[in-house]
Amino acid sequence: MRLSVAVAAVLLLLAGAAAADVPRRQRVACSPFAGRTLVLVPFGQSNAANHGDTGYAARGNVVNFYLQDALCYKAVDPLLGGSAFAAPNVGSMWGRLGDMLLASGRWDRIVIAPIAVQATSVAEWAPGGDMNPRIKKVYDALRSRSLTPDAFLWIQGEIDAQLTPDPAAYKANFMAMVGGMRALGITAPIYVAQATLCNNNGVGRDLENLNGPQRFARWEGQMAISGAQRDLIDAAAGIRGGPDLDLISAYRRWDGCHLDNFGLQVAAQFWRFTLQQTLP
Repeated sequence: MRLSVAVAAVLLLLAGAAAADVPRRQRVACSPFAGRTLVLVPFGQSNAANHGDTGYAARGNVVNFYLQDALCYKAVDPLLGGSAFAAPNVGSMWGRLGDMLLASGRWDRIVIAPIAVQATSVAEWAPGGDMNPRIKKVYDALRSRSLTPDAFLWIQGEIDAQLTPDPAAYKANFMAMVGGMRALGITAPIYVAQATLCNNNGVGRDLENLNGPQRFARWEGQMAISGAQRDLIDAAAGIRGGPDLDLISAYRRWDGCHLDNFGLQVAAQFWRFTLQQTLP
């Protein structure tokens, strides 16, 4: 699914807003750094970006790497690199996660390089899609600062569950994306979260307004895509299971789709547990 003219226009506005925000950000050094660094690249759609209920400023050594200028900034929502909603709903789970991971004592610095964009389908992230070049761009930008991704964190599936719930196509597009990443030399594991829940069509919580067949169709699409996401897990291919974010109900999503403050905290805890258990 290609970006519509309307969505493309929104992305241009978001890019302009991010560029305007850069001078107000606190710059920090990308490298060299003597301690243990963990580099995470969240990608996918809005729940991997800055569309949560409330923003967060990381307390510890959590760094926001911005793919557009290949520079590093103190991690403050909305994080540079991912799309963002209108203030005050510009929160992400990533600064929260960074502080949690630092508290484990395993790492001294967490670098977050978000590239997620709202309302994007898996097909748009596959080779030939509008979003696919962002993967190479962030990878090249990180390497230019002597940073190597340790994990790519995939949160995407809500739009496919609503509009194109075809599990075979979902898996084919995802594997084509992975093949392109490996061809670039990206060896980092790719974590696939289960993410299909979005009871929102742009006007707030709408599930209660759907009739019985419509509700069933919404649920059926979610089950189809979440099943595809589980099927993708393949240790030999470096594709690992992420958390089940669908466990966070629509009532912990400020508009039925994007996480509220509690939901963001829970999602960060889910990711913390997953990464601490599976990263070497």
